[in-house]
Amino acid sequence: LESMTSRNSNVLHGTLRQMRAMIETNAWAVRDMDQKRIAQTMVSIAADLVSCFAKESVPCPFVHAEAISVVDSIITFLCSPNANLREKEGIKLLERIVPFVRDCSEHFSCHDLGGEYSWQVCLAKLSVSLLKLFLKVSKSLQLADQKLDHEDIYEVLMLCLSSKHYEVRVSGLKQILRNFD
Repeated sequence: LESMTSRNSNVLHGTLRQMRAMIETNAWAVRDMDQKRIAQTMVSIAADLVSCFAKESVPCPFVHAEAISVVDSIITFLCSPNANLREKEGIKLLERIVPFVRDCSEHFSCHDLGGEYSWQVCLAKLSVSLLKLFLKVSKSLQLADQKLDHEDIYEVLMLCLSSKHYEVRVSGLKQILRNFD
């Protein structure tokens, strides 16, 4: 990821799009006994994709947005009852992703740098999904005395909901309605 050229960014973006499409369409169709294995694999993949979020590692905002979308799709799947997510895996995922989201508020800019708002749209959706994951594993978090706090995610979501871009605000609200009906 350190030496991303525009061609490599395009390849990474295309690969991430295909990965998201596969997760959104195929993960739900897997037999129940394979769901646990898939859940474990998805936790690992999502943790690895966090490096694509950082603006320093990959300069393309569309790659950032697509990586966040893949992780959001993974978390959406993992929060479903069919996924058989073990709480320990959910905590591991939160430990890996929450610090990134916590630091994201520093990257919200007043001006759009070509694709920046699409990154914010995806971040709004991810924030809502992370809040849902927090709720799913909250009892274990309290017992394990983890240093993770849903307030960090809530703060980023509030930044997204107050964005100057209409698309960012609407996508955050739609995601809230989908996840907490």
